[in-house]
Amino acid sequence: MIKQQLVDAIRMLEKAGYIDHNGHCSARRDENTFYINSGAAVRGALTADDIVTSDLAGNLVEGSARPPLEFHIHAEAYRARPDVNAVMHTHPQWSTFLTMTGTKYQPVYAQGVLLGDIPLMDSPLSINTKPMGEKMAQLLGNGPAVLLKAHGVVVVGADIIECFALA
Repeated sequence: MIKQQLVDAIRMLEKAGYIDHNGHCSARRDENTFYINSGAAVRGALTADDIVTSDLAGNLVEGSARPPLEFHIHAEAYRARPDVNAVMHTHPQWSTFLTMTGTKYQPVYAQGVLLGDIPLMDSPLSINTKPMGEKMAQLLGNGPAVLLKAHGVVVVGADIIECFALA
């Protein structure tokens, strides 16, 4: 059920243009592991077989493909926030462009108010190391999202549905 919810969320985000070939989403399985789409899977043709299980160190626990290189986004969010059960890293075009202007995020639609003030991680680099993941989690704090300069956004939620709605 959780794997299929992830698949559905990823495919809808891909169809809406929020996820490209590098976006990834996860759901906490337990204290030390999480489900995540494999780094090699085509997002628009994703199936439950493309969802792998990773531990917080990025080791493959279940599945046949590797987790994405940016698994640290998910691992460090789960490590820092016991209340978080879903993480989505997307590449929304307009939000990504906004991060390059130096202009503070301002909601355009009423739903944007749900996110509150969104901190900015001032680096366009992939979050593919533990220290970068820790920095991202620190910036996230208790909030629902963090913008990644010229890169995208990370959104967290209590479950996949909440996380998807915030993304």
